[in-house]
Amino acid sequence: FLSGTFGSGGKTTANFPGVSEDLAYAVALQTDGKILVGGHTRTTASGPLDFALARFQTNGTLDAAFGTGGL
Repeated sequence: FLSGTFGSGGKTTANFPGVSEDLAYAVALQTDGKILVGGHTRTTASGPLDFALARFQTNGTLDAAFGTGGL
């Protein structure tokens, strides 16, 4: 379901630096309600895929205390 209090219209996105070929494969909910999203990203057009992990607050914003700005 879409919630009016999460992200924009119940949706949110994150873009990793580089060419932004980002794809999510897994989602996990922490006990504090924060959301981990794992997948891959590509930092250059011909480079290899890299592991990517983002953490979101319960309102859909990136958690700035995680990694570099939530990524």
